[in-house]
Amino acid sequence: MAASPITWVNLYIPGELTLTHSDITVSQKGKAAAGEDVAVTVVNSDKTKPITLFPRIPRWVSDTATVKVNGEVMNDAISKDACHPATGRWKSGDNVTLTLPAALRLIRTRDDSKMVSVFYGPVLLAGEPGIDTMSNDLPNKDTHLDLASINVPDIANSSSAPADWLESINNSPLAYKAKDTGPATSIIFRPFCEVHHQRYFVYWKLQPAK
Repeated sequence: MAASPITWVNLYIPGELTLTHSDITVSQKGKAAAGEDVAVTVVNSDKTKPITLFPRIPRWVSDTATVKVNGEVMNDAISKDACHPATGRWKSGDNVTLTLPAALRLIRTRDDSKMVSVFYGPVLLAGEPGIDTMSNDLPNKDTHLDLASINVPDIANSSSAPADWLESINNSPLAYKAKDTGPATSIIFRPFCEVHHQRYFVYWKLQPAK
């Protein structure tokens, strides 16, 4: 018996896809980066051809991930950075739901363990040092090239867990304010993709608090 066609699910971005090898259309909803469950739903299917969906469990998950098929948990032990098969003759309305817990975390550079970047799950967070001395006029992309550079402040805290020195900002998803970090105290961190028309930092020196 021939193996069923395989579809890999490894980018958790809302969208819709028609699987040409099986004439099945699936949609994906939910923003994993914002802490939402991801639902892969069969939009239409004649249920004549079995297919296998392989959802990937990202390495950045902070706790136990869960994969459900039509509300039923597939298995208890799910390893990170691995794919888990769900095979069937899918009908319209069937779905695979993934719960992918995310949290604040650090990634260290390979050549300097004290140099870090801050992430929430898969999302890189950039620090906003402010717009002092920067003009609001943006006549062209080179407007700010002549401005003096500024130094990146060290994060002075003995904890390597950013949740210990970043506090959430109310009503601002994935935005945080640094506390108890010495020179970096009060700097706002938010998703890099949301930072525009200002300076930003994405690499930091993490130093023990003095």
